[in-house]
Amino acid sequence: MTHYLTETMIAMVLEYAGHKVIGPVSNAETANELVKREKTGIHAAILDINLNGAMDFSVADHLVSLGIPVFFATGYDGSILPARIATTLCFEKPYDDRAIIDILSKL
Repeated sequence: MTHYLTETMIAMVLEYAGHKVIGPVSNAETANELVKREKTGIHAAILDINLNGAMDFSVADHLVSLGIPVFFATGYDGSILPARIATTLCFEKPYDDRAIIDILSKL
């Protein structure tokens, strides 16, 4: 429940800053379906590494394959990222809302 509340708060901050938010979602299957439906409208994505108790990078892989920039907002250290996405920006919790908005604005 904590993850969902955190992601909902991030979504609210982003919407307040003028970004269109199409999440949050709590599992990779739903996220990948959302990407398939909305891919032309997605300009960037904020992802967590832990989805319902499991580490999952399939959503990041899917988005990267479409050329959509991603970054992680997570409680994990960025060193756990697989080599294929190791250069992806990773904010560790707790993170600063302003920093997330700044990064999105640059993407």
